[in-house]
Amino acid sequence: MNPVAIFINRVEIFTMRKLSFILLAGLFLLSVSYKTRLGTGKKVSVYAVESLGRQNHESPYVQVVPTDSLFVCNNWIMEKVVSVKQVITEKNSEVTEIFKGYNMIDLQRQRFRFLESLPKTTDSMAVSWFPLTSKREGITLDHPLYNNEALHEKDTLIEGFKRKLIRYQNVRDNNITIVLGDPINDGVYFNNLERKFKRRIQWMSAVGSNGSESLTKISYSVLSEKRNPIWAFFQSFKCSN
Repeated sequence: MNPVAIFINRVEIFTMRKLSFILLAGLFLLSVSYKTRLGTGKKVSVYAVESLGRQNHESPYVQVVPTDSLFVCNNWIMEKVVSVKQVITEKNSEVTEIFKGYNMIDLQRQRFRFLESLPKTTDSMAVSWFPLTSKREGITLDHPLYNNEALHEKDTLIEGFKRKLIRYQNVRDNNITIVLGDPINDGVYFNNLERKFKRRIQWMSAVGSNGSESLTKISYSVLSEKRNPIWAFFQSFKCSN
């Protein structure tokens, strides 16, 4: 065989193998990237909360894992969270601290605060409030609950009672629908939604025979748990304020 043809043939084989290797490597990296973004199905957000850093003189970066327990009353949301805090010790080693707490969100005034436990009195509620988003304070809340641009409100009827539905939409996640009760003295507590419904609550409404809208496929009695301590706290706080 012609030496030139042999050389060209070997170059072509080498080139094809190299391209195949690059293609396989690219597919592997793409798969790893997708699995990393997908995670375990539980959305994890990194909050740069300056308040924790200033108060404890530690790293302000706190990783917060939202649970599926929420209490909503009028413009108030109480979200139970598990926080993972990276602490730099005196010996320059990094220690991970895990603690549970609550995010208390005031949608009307666009502010939030983190509570390590539910306070016994409401006297301390006037301090330590921070805006939901503030570039100057270095605070960001990367969670669909706090994305006001994707917030939609709607009045509806659930089992004959007037309710307000608030829908938070996120492109990378399922839509989350929260049911708000009467703006004066009612509220709704959501507990273990993913366990009960095998998925996040969706925006599900249907037009009834009388033209009113109702929430379908979800029992309101399942969502109401008035004996929960979060409920009791909000009632003492008068969540309609």
